[in-house]
Amino acid sequence: MTAVVGGTLLGLFLAAIYGLAAIVASRSRWRAQFALGPFLIAGALVVLVIG
Repeated sequence: MTAVVGGTLLGLFLAAIYGLAAIVASRSRWRAQFALGPFLIAGALVVLVIG
């Protein structure tokens, strides 16, 4: 169960970092939308590889 929570939180963290970086780089606006799925998959893979 901790791997599920860790992967989800890491995916959300990665998405937040990407969103903030896109806003700072003026590539998107505050209300822009992007897909969350790839970040959740990346977070799950990182947790599976490390854990």
